[in-house]
Amino acid sequence: MSTAPWDPSTAELYTAAHAQQFSVTFTTAAGTPIPVDVSTAEVTMDRSWSPYCQGVITGPVPDDQAILDALDPRRMVRCTVTAGYVLTNGVQDVHPLAVLYLAARDVDRPSNTLTLSVQGPEFVWDRYIPNSPASICPGVSNLQGYDDNALSDDAVAYSLAVITGASTIDAATIPPAGFDKAGAVSVAGWGWKTSEPEALPEIYRPSYGQASLDFLREIAARIEAWFYCDELGIWHLTYPPGPGSAVALLQVGATGTIIDSVTEMTRDDWANHVNIVWTWDTNKLVVGYSEVISGPYTPAAAGRVTYYEDRDTPITQAIATRVCRTILKKLAPGGRIITLTSAAAYWVRPYDTVTIQLPTGPQERHQVASVTYRLHEGSMQLTTFLPIDPASIGG
Repeated sequence: MSTAPWDPSTAELYTAAHAQQFSVTFTTAAGTPIPVDVSTAEVTMDRSWSPYCQGVITGPVPDDQAILDALDPRRMVRCTVTAGYVLTNGVQDVHPLAVLYLAARDVDRPSNTLTLSVQGPEFVWDRYIPNSPASICPGVSNLQGYDDNALSDDAVAYSLAVITGASTIDAATIPPAGFDKAGAVSVAGWGWKTSEPEALPEIYRPSYGQASLDFLREIAARIEAWFYCDELGIWHLTYPPGPGSAVALLQVGATGTIIDSVTEMTRDDWANHVNIVWTWDTNKLVVGYSEVISGPYTPAAAGRVTYYEDRDTPITQAIATRVCRTILKKLAPGGRIITLTSAAAYWVRPYDTVTIQLPTGPQERHQVASVTYRLHEGSMQLTTFLPIDPASIGG
């Protein structure tokens, strides 16, 4: 069971009485510390969120107005959160948990409460819209877009570098820590086929007014991948992980870590069918769909529950099907959800596999949808889902 970067002994340490340590540090864009007294601190990582990592910090309102003035979300204020354990030998095993940006500052009087909302780097760049959509795409003929031969990792790296103001594409110049190009999905076949002359004016590129990170998320959807910036500021283009070795055993009882749990079955936020219609120009239309094709939750067995959208970007039929499959892979596992509170295992992340043992029923292996660390309590709240067989998704 990997607990990296925390010491391997924490896998057992956190299941018994133990001490924890955490810190929250705010700094200006230039790196100058901003002193903030912290009362509570929560950090959440959620596979469906953008920003993927978000948090809320509270504390007393500082007496110094200069501190409040420095806590200005318009000025790229950084928030660094560390967390960990005191090992049995007294060593403090503490590591960075999240590197975030100040998104909002609220001062509540007369309760004298300062509330600071923090979010991952997507928050900084999610409203970047270029003067011309062509400006974030490398030249393809004279069209400044991505054709069907473009590799997904090259397109994302180039566009991300432009969006974040980097002069070159490397970890040193894409704030704050770079794009994991070495581990990125690198495939073609998501753009537009230049062998179709009538399609040349429609090579895939952002539309006017489209946020450029949405453009990159669309690239990911077209290859059934996931584009996000992790809790430490690294950008990824990756296939969502399937079930693997359990990173934590969560159980009730004298040696267990579970504090409380809720098991929910629902048709809300669940679908077994996705239907998206793309229309553009005056006479271009592509209809994409995907549905569950095996098991007890097919439309024939459970009734058709459809997620529907209208979109307006050029697309081929094959790519439309992949986009629908990408969406359904997130929605189809959502019918049975477990939400539980446990002692904090700070290495758990979305899509990790955990083993759960509740008071009744057998052990189950779930994947993590989201994790919220309540650092002031030393606890975590997990929302999980049952893995789904990719072969059960058709389209």
